[in-house]
Amino acid sequence: MTYAFMKVYIHHKVRLDFYAFFNKGLLNLGFFKLINFIQHNIKDFTLTIRLIIHAFLLSIILVTIFIFDTVSRLEIAAAVFYIIVILIGARYFVARGIILLSVVCTVLTISSFLLTKDGAYKEGLINTIIALMALYLTSYIVIRAQMSEKRAMNATEQMTRMARIQSLGELTASIAHEINQPLAATTASADACRNWLVRDKPDIGRAVQALERISKEAHRASEVIERVRRLSKNEITKKEIVDFNEIVAETIALSKALIEHNDIELHWNRCESKLLIDADRVQIMQVIGNLFLNAIEALNIRHAADRFITVKTFILDNRANLRMTDTGIGISDDDLKHIFDAFWTKREGGTGLGLTLCRAIVEAHKGVITARTNPHGGAIFEISLPLAIKPEVILHGQ
Repeated sequence: MTYAFMKVYIHHKVRLDFYAFFNKGLLNLGFFKLINFIQHNIKDFTLTIRLIIHAFLLSIILVTIFIFDTVSRLEIAAAVFYIIVILIGARYFVARGIILLSVVCTVLTISSFLLTKDGAYKEGLINTIIALMALYLTSYIVIRAQMSEKRAMNATEQMTRMARIQSLGELTASIAHEINQPLAATTASADACRNWLVRDKPDIGRAVQALERISKEAHRASEVIERVRRLSKNEITKKEIVDFNEIVAETIALSKALIEHNDIELHWNRCESKLLIDADRVQIMQVIGNLFLNAIEALNIRHAADRFITVKTFILDNRANLRMTDTGIGISDDDLKHIFDAFWTKREGGTGLGLTLCRAIVEAHKGVITARTNPHGGAIFEISLPLAIKPEVILHGQ
């Protein structure tokens, strides 16, 4: 009876959980978050299955080497093949896992030596010692390589963050302007609200409208601060399904005041479809922001009437693309060869890391960034990133 009750309970619980997930997904998460939720869960499930399969294959290799080492003569150093296990394990385990794996291989090597009866004992002992030394040396090299790779990744992340902070420094005037506008509007609305309320006959309707404007401007200022916070905080890479157009819009909003301050006319031909990509929003904002800063600097020597930046987002070959064209000084053929090289710069006070990090970020997202000379003067930069969802699915979801 208890079993039957539990069976019914579990059956209904699963159904309720499914309906709760379905309703939550449709009503609360929204289209983007629902896609994110499904994709990340599928990724986790796929990753788990892959790990199980790889662990099973690794076990088969271990058993195969152990059997071969045990049935072969002592003069044959079959235990050396355990190095293969360590090298394969290096793809899936960190230092502790490699150490544990080497301990398992050591136990199997010694066990095979003790169980093997055929062959000369002395040669077998020497072969076992050589195999163990090769095993430990391989494990040491693998662990050192992993540590070096981790240090290199940390250094790259720090460089990326410093470049982000530098970009924020250059956008300080733009950010201050973006925050001052809603603050000024809030002050004006607050004064208006007070005036409507202190009258002999308070106009409650007008006062409420002023309060609504205050709330709206406060949210606007909060959005600017949130954009800055995203760019400045030090977080690990976090990919999610985002609309490429939204990232471009956020970056333009941060750069708008700086663009206007330099008397630059900005045109944005926005793709009508949603360009859903699997990306780290902050990193892609950093790339686009860096391109804006470069374009603004290149346009400073132009006459105000000739300063234009054109941004276009579009779909090509199932990829989300951004093309930024400016009418600045352009790029020479010699400079194009080195423009993405580390520490190469013609900018006074520049680090030569901006475009290098841009390329590293784009390539980490399985994308491509290119630069070429604009035939009509200036430069053209293009970013191409793989779409997370096919265009027809995106259009259906709009």
